[in-house]
Amino acid sequence: MKKALTLIFLEDEYKQTELIQDIFHQIENIIIIGHAHSELKLIRMLKEFLPDFLLIKSEMISYEFLLKLYPLVNNSEVKILILSYNYRDEENIKELFKKLK
Repeated sequence: MKKALTLIFLEDEYKQTELIQDIFHQIENIIIIGHAHSELKLIRMLKEFLPDFLLIKSEMISYEFLLKLYPLVNNSEVKILILSYNYRDEENIKELFKKLK
């Protein structure tokens, strides 16, 4: 039997939260262990739980948030997935990656 993978996600919109939960509940071996509506709540959850994956809405990424997130996940095996609803063209994608540098 495969080990279940754990996930915490950051999403502030109710409808998108429901959609994410519905999708991941259908995937075997992935367990949502937390959902945060704010960066602060996600940071608190990371101090308590160390998931296999973080799913973060791209529009909620800020430089300050990354400064707080980095020390918590730097030496861990947490994989960070970025969820984007609005990055459909090359310019927007470049801007997102500038934020992540």
